[in-house]
Amino acid sequence: MSSKLDFLFFVAQKREATLLLKGLRAKHPWYYEGIMDGKTLGVWITGVGKRSVRRSLKSFESAGICAEHYLNIGFAGALKDYRRGTIFPVGSLVGENGKAQIILDDENPFELVSVNSLQFKEVLRSQYPNADLVDMEAYTLAKYLPNHRFEVYKMVLDSFSCSPGNLGFQLCLPWIIFRLRRRWFRWLKKHLQKPSTKPF
Repeated sequence: MSSKLDFLFFVAQKREATLLLKGLRAKHPWYYEGIMDGKTLGVWITGVGKRSVRRSLKSFESAGICAEHYLNIGFAGALKDYRRGTIFPVGSLVGENGKAQIILDDENPFELVSVNSLQFKEVLRSQYPNADLVDMEAYTLAKYLPNHRFEVYKMVLDSFSCSPGNLGFQLCLPWIIFRLRRRWFRWLKKHLQKPSTKPF
């Protein structure tokens, strides 16, 4: 498999790109490809967490896929008082040890920390006072794709006051994601035509 694309999106799970995938063709269970608004797109599904991403990238390297723009999109938790559904461009990424940092855009103030497992947000905020968001994949992706133009955009799924491990939140999660999927799709179509570095 070998392709030259305009945009290649990395997502942890299919549910983070449901409407996008409907317009693409599955070439593998973890890879979709097609055309939208005159742009050639690919979506690579990595799985959740650092280990899954590492395994997935081994397959990606052997697939021979290349693109003009590489993006990681998906859901993230808020470490500050941000509204659910807000989409943030990420300017810098921090590894879980708090020492390793990758700068994606030095003019973008939004920082994301990648962790290995669900953690209490109060603890994370005290450990990473400058971080705005938390996820489990972005840092590993950026680390293993150093020679590509790489961008990260995250939508707030759980606000700071909401714990992702809370049973009530877990029960409501399918409904919440269903409600947010159209917002993701609207942002995506706008971004394909005119990339923006402002929250949406």
